[in-house]
Amino acid sequence: MSDSDNESNQPIVKISIAQKIGIFFLIPLFVVIMGFIIYDMQLVDPKVFAVAGIIIFFTFLATVYLFIRRLVTKQYAAYKRMELLAITDELTQLFTRDHFNDLLQNEMARAVRHEKVFCCALIEIDGFREIKQKYGSQISDEILQDTAESLKDDLRVIDVLARDDDRFICLFPETGIEPALFVTKRLRSIMEGETFDTDEKDGIMNLTISIGITESNPGSDNVVDILKIVDIADKALTIAIDQGGNRVEYLNNTTQST
Repeated sequence: MSDSDNESNQPIVKISIAQKIGIFFLIPLFVVIMGFIIYDMQLVDPKVFAVAGIIIFFTFLATVYLFIRRLVTKQYAAYKRMELLAITDELTQLFTRDHFNDLLQNEMARAVRHEKVFCCALIEIDGFREIKQKYGSQISDEILQDTAESLKDDLRVIDVLARDDDRFICLFPETGIEPALFVTKRLRSIMEGETFDTDEKDGIMNLTISIGITESNPGSDNVVDILKIVDIADKALTIAIDQGGNRVEYLNNTTQST
């Protein structure tokens, strides 16, 4: 990230007119007036007054510095919270799809520059639409939350997971198809053992997921559009669902493999 980008990301600290008057006018004026009163009435020795004036002056500068620093720190923390909220899905605490697209675009540019490959996967809870229709939004939202937490816990640190409506989308940076398939098959296996208590008559629900994955090599592939890459992963996911779900399907530009 360039210095100009860092500067543009810094919060704008706004100090109210009342604060400006208090800091830069009223307080110094009060100190000066009191100083003249003390000096004029000869309440203290002039040398002591001079030393006291210097101490008061530097104390005032330190107070102003600490006040402004604290104000900047608070505003910067608030700015970072707002920035995080803008890219985070409220329900699952994963990245939003818009932010994922930005990260995917950055990864593609990096892959082109350094001749690297990466993989993209779409993940869907099997039968989620039916679950949503049967149990309503509260249960389905809880299932999404639990699934998001499980996926996040079992993915690698470098992997990027985001919510895509009722599905999830994942980026595997600088990762070829073999290690990406290993990770996604492990996810499918782990989720196969997951259950959810609906608190209804039917009780415990077994959950499974289907995953569609594709590999991209922007340095040599014709596919250089992130939407096309996601579209290929989506087609692989459709194949996995059509074949009964609880599967991982891989699809690239020309070939398909399970």
